[in-house]
Amino acid sequence: MKKQTLTRDCQQVFHFHSGVKEVVECIARVSVKLRTALSFANIDRGSLSYSGKSNCQGEKVNAMDLYADKLLTDEIKLCRSVTCLISEEKVGPTYFNQDRLGQKYMVAVDPLDGSSNVDVNIPVGTIFAVYKTNKDQGKEWSGNQIVAAGYVMYGSSTQLVLSDGASTALFIYHPERKVYNLNKKEVMIPSLGQTYSINEGPSFSFDTQTLLFLQKYKEKPNITARYVGSLVADFHRNMIKGGVFLYPSTSLYPHGKLRLLYECLPLAFIIESCGGKAVSEQEKTMDLCAQEVHQRASLVIGSSNMVYDFLHFGKLAKLRTA
Repeated sequence: MKKQTLTRDCQQVFHFHSGVKEVVECIARVSVKLRTALSFANIDRGSLSYSGKSNCQGEKVNAMDLYADKLLTDEIKLCRSVTCLISEEKVGPTYFNQDRLGQKYMVAVDPLDGSSNVDVNIPVGTIFAVYKTNKDQGKEWSGNQIVAAGYVMYGSSTQLVLSDGASTALFIYHPERKVYNLNKKEVMIPSLGQTYSINEGPSFSFDTQTLLFLQKYKEKPNITARYVGSLVADFHRNMIKGGVFLYPSTSLYPHGKLRLLYECLPLAFIIESCGGKAVSEQEKTMDLCAQEVHQRASLVIGSSNMVYDFLHFGKLAKLRTA
């Protein structure tokens, strides 16, 4: 891949610190390798096989998960400004370059979101966020420390969505030219969404707020339900077309199931720059602090009208139980 093409196009939209640019280029290089590996995944079935391992969260890990994690680790450790990497596939932080001078960053990443869907050819992705560190950094990480976030979606085309918190841009990989080209300079989510995305399988365990929201939206005309089961794919469709993705608290996961550092916060950072909203329980997702590497949270994210409706039903639920 021609390195300068993405860098040049990024400069049309963003004013990143050189260390952040380096991370973006790193993610782009890894994504091209992953794109190739995924295109062969259903041919070489070994890459989809269970690795015999589980991650620290008790989830089974396949060979492709491990491959994606290794690629990212090997590339990110070469970034001169990155001193810490947090990955879904690792128990704790990986530290390197501790003696580097100047601005330092932590990168949090979900190497292959939705990997269980690879064998049925559903789009999957890589989610990441770059957090600014400081000398007084404790063990907490918050959304206001993010300086860049994005994701790569491997689908009918390979797309890189990147945000600096003020704007979000869409890049598409050109396989013949081997470059990412700027496709849309400023992505904005429609404020009036008409699609909701949720796994209703465990609806027996949903709280009253979520049940009220779903009941009301099922009564509305022109409302559609679309759920792929791959976070990146569901989020991306709603960001482009308008809608909301919900992964609420349940009796099994009272604080939600998605991971805050490398799933909820990066996507919340992106959606807010696109004019959308993101909440966890009744709080703004970006206001949450992660005190644990793999801390979980609920997430309702997408078009502002639908997120506001969800919050409204939270108030109604409290009145019913008062």
